[in-house]
Amino acid sequence: MSWTEEKVAKLKELWGKGSTASQIAEIIGGISRNAVIGKAHRLNLSAKIKTRAATSSQNFENSLEEKNTKNRRGRKSKFKSLIIEKNFEPENPKQLEELDESSCKWPIGHPDEKTFYFCGRSSLKDFSYCKLHLLLSDAKILVRVIDNGKGIEEEHLPRLFERFYRVDKTRNRNDGGSGLGLSIVKHIIEAHNEKIFVESTPKVGSEFSFTLSRAKA
Repeated sequence: MSWTEEKVAKLKELWGKGSTASQIAEIIGGISRNAVIGKAHRLNLSAKIKTRAATSSQNFENSLEEKNTKNRRGRKSKFKSLIIEKNFEPENPKQLEELDESSCKWPIGHPDEKTFYFCGRSSLKDFSYCKLHLLLSDAKILVRVIDNGKGIEEEHLPRLFERFYRVDKTRNRNDGGSGLGLSIVKHIIEAHNEKIFVESTPKVGSEFSFTLSRAKA
């Protein structure tokens, strides 16, 4: 893929508006998110892009802040129980060149600002965002089921969704379930092109979560 002058100009325009690399790649077409990140890094866009006029910049910021305030109010009621239920890991602020495949790419602030950075939390597998920002991205809904039981040892997690796999050492079907439940759940989720995740800490509890596509308005 070659970067034409037109594509570079579009990249600068969208980056200046605070669009994410994934959004820019989708709008321009024919390029990957990584290509966008690499090109933006080579152009040093965070340092070079300036607003064309102070007035338009102020209007943009005011409009963005007003929109964000409304969105926060709406989302606060939707996600309040989720956020209170379990704290998310703290942000790990990163600059563009520090991002990798496992980093959350959610931008914080405006690219023109010196304080601009990316979230940097651990992203969910096959997604560009962490759990919190996946919730806020409007792209997906993340359903989380959390308990405070005895937890599951890490060695069992990779095989937890296998058919007939049971955590107890005896594997005795007369004591407990058949080991099919989670396998069926995963099959249903993946049949809808969604993802399912599990995290667990022994003597603390477990969290099972899965994505759902947000219905179009």
